[in-house]
Amino acid sequence: MTPPRWDATEALTVLTDMSTWTLPPDRWELVTEILDEFLEACHGQDTEACEAAVADLSPHGPVRVTRIGAAPPTGIPQPVLDRRNVLVHALSGRPAVPPETLSAPAGEAPRGPERPDRREQPHR
Repeated sequence: MTPPRWDATEALTVLTDMSTWTLPPDRWELVTEILDEFLEACHGQDTEACEAAVADLSPHGPVRVTRIGAAPPTGIPQPVLDRRNVLVHALSGRPAVPPETLSAPAGEAPRGPERPDRREQPHR
């Protein structure tokens, strides 16, 4: 995926900060949807949609107050981290896994490239 031509500094800042966020599960679901839109925008070279996704992500960061009865905040779930990593790599010009490997629904880990299980290989 080649990122669209625009200044990705703000996007990279938000994506970098995201790895430290703690959010309730329902907020992570919203973040996942926005990241999916962001991935599609990058894949389609849509600068305006990329900028809109960054603007949508920014206010979904952590807040100091949690509603009474709400699920407790958690760190970044693995599927969200995987999507975030693909975007960081794409925006910084480094290769990453193809976006089609991130087609898993929220709450499920996306399939990455096939790799042998290292536990089954003997030590050398």
